[in-house]
Amino acid sequence: MNTQRMLTPKEVSSILNVSARTVRRLAESRVIPGSRKIGNVWRFDPLKFSHWLSDLEKPEQPQKESSRVT
Repeated sequence: MNTQRMLTPKEVSSILNVSARTVRRLAESRVIPGSRKIGNVWRFDPLKFSHWLSDLEKPEQPQKESSRVT
């Protein structure tokens, strides 16, 4: 059984530097992975959240141009 403590919207908002209301909107839109609504309260899986945040911080790789001759 996973006993890891879940993050609150306030904690996530502090990390993202946005309001808790924005965090709830992102959770409702399924933008933040690992978000769960327990009763009337949102909670976030810290591992999934940290992986998502790491992916956001990675610079995008430029697309290689196709060497296809037309």
